[in-house]
Amino acid sequence: MDGEPSTSCGIKRSIPKELQDEVDVIAAKLPRDIVKSADLSDNQKRWLVVGICLNSVIAPALRNYVVHILTSFYNQLSCNHKIDAQIYPNHLKQYQPTNTYLNYENVNNNKAKHGYKKANYDYTIKNAVDLSKLFLQTHMAHYTGFDETCDSSALLGLIINIDQFTLVVKSDAEDVRQEIRNPWAHCDYTKWDALKYSTSFQLMEKLVTDLTMSQADKIQVMGELNKWKLNGQSFLNGTALGLELVNEIRQQTYVLAEYAKLVARETDDNLFKIKKELDNCGRILQNEKVQFKKDILKIQRKVMGQDKTLKNHETQFEEVRERLSLCPCRDSHNVEIESWKEERQMFVETPAVNMISHSITSEHSVLIVGEPGIGKSFLMHHIALNLHYKMKYSIIPCSDIQEIVQHYKEDVRQMFVLDDICGEYTTSFSDAEYLNKN
Repeated sequence: MDGEPSTSCGIKRSIPKELQDEVDVIAAKLPRDIVKSADLSDNQKRWLVVGICLNSVIAPALRNYVVHILTSFYNQLSCNHKIDAQIYPNHLKQYQPTNTYLNYENVNNNKAKHGYKKANYDYTIKNAVDLSKLFLQTHMAHYTGFDETCDSSALLGLIINIDQFTLVVKSDAEDVRQEIRNPWAHCDYTKWDALKYSTSFQLMEKLVTDLTMSQADKIQVMGELNKWKLNGQSFLNGTALGLELVNEIRQQTYVLAEYAKLVARETDDNLFKIKKELDNCGRILQNEKVQFKKDILKIQRKVMGQDKTLKNHETQFEEVRERLSLCPCRDSHNVEIESWKEERQMFVETPAVNMISHSITSEHSVLIVGEPGIGKSFLMHHIALNLHYKMKYSIIPCSDIQEIVQHYKEDVRQMFVLDDICGEYTTSFSDAEYLNKN
């Protein structure tokens, strides 16, 4: 499939409501560029989607279903009637259980080589594919295997004509042939209304449900049918179509056009009509694909511009939020911390620095105790600056214990530096009592 990676225009960010409202306003003003299939009528769209399902979903499922049953049937007839070595005139002429006359024109190129001189036919049946052709009209038996050359018409005919399939599946196959496949091949769009479309999917789903296959295979086939039912609904409603869906419909239309060559063997009129209609659908979808790519580029450019604007707003918002988060005494804190930085130039590292730095990374608090004038504050300021530079801690100088409560913030790395926690020269009993309680 000629596909391109899908593009998402959604931008998810955790931004404030005010900014989100602004983005929503911008988005609401943008024109909605969508792909529409205005050149195809609704009935044409239904016809096209059902044809895709017959050819790309139902036919592959039926091929997998019939091959095992017909192989077993071939082995049975080879054993009982020696059809793999029979010669004229002792060949098996009629399949007795259903009184079906076998059509040997369809095998070993007999019709082309010998015309109607049946005495000259090669009657050996070499495999299950040859056996299956004996039960079909000549125009339906041009396939070379249970593969893409074996179309839905032939597969449905085999199930209907051969008694090895269950009665319920034979009945389902007859319904699909009469109600879906044959009307589809006649290209009469007037019949493909909403009821016909809905009934077609119901009949195809019933057929798949009654087939003998693994549950996993059945789920997969039903999923494909459901996918096309939903995609077809979008196709009909004229809603926006993704590039991948447009590509897939276009590709499947091309495959259907090739398939029409097989269908057309029934009548030359069908060949001309089906091929012409499918080619027309393909051209329309190709034009839509080109237009869709242009629309995507326009949207991408708009999104890039909006993304740049959004990032600028986010940056501005973060700056405002950071300013608002700062406490009124931030300036005085900065002045005090700047004085610590000047003092730091005269600091001499001691073993106490490493010991306290190690403790403070694993504990919630560290208490430095000593005689007045020995450099406790100097040491404390130096360690606070180290943690600020190395681990991005925010330094909060405090003059009393209550300021810790005032400035504390969850999920923020903070270091509260409180000098003379219980008094400078004498003990402040009120501070000590507050600290003890809190």
